[in-house]
Amino acid sequence: MNYQIWLVGLSCALLLGCGAKGPKLAPLEGLVTNNGTPMAGMNVTFSPQKDGAASWGITDADGKFSLNYIDGRQGVLPGEHLVSISGGDPLAGDGTSSRASRRAKRPREFRQVFEVAADQTFVEIDLAAKK
Repeated sequence: MNYQIWLVGLSCALLLGCGAKGPKLAPLEGLVTNNGTPMAGMNVTFSPQKDGAASWGITDADGKFSLNYIDGRQGVLPGEHLVSISGGDPLAGDGTSSRASRRAKRPREFRQVFEVAADQTFVEIDLAAKK
C-alpha cells in the first residue's frame, strides 16, 4: 500500500515537472559588424555570468543572428553575460565576399561582457568597437 502511494506521488511530481516551461528568456536578436561591414557565419554565444545555460546562434549573410537556448526556445536569460564571437567571413552589402571585406581585420575571438535586459529585443555588436 505504501509503495502504491509512493508511486502515485512520484508520478504526479514527474508530470508537474514536465509541464514547466523553463526560465523566462529575453527575445534578443542582433547584428554583428566589423567597422560597419556585416559578418556572416560568426558563432555568437551569450554565457550567463551567474547561474543558467548559455544561448547561441550563427550570423546569416546580413550579419544578423537570433539566439537559441539549451531547451530549444529562442532567447537568452536576462542579466550579465560574457559574449563570445568567433569565426565568420566579412561580406559586402550584396551578401558576397569582396576583396576589401576579405581584408577586413577582425579579432580572432571577440569577448566582452554585456548586460541583457528582460525586455531587450536587439543588440548591435561591432567587433572593431571592442572596449
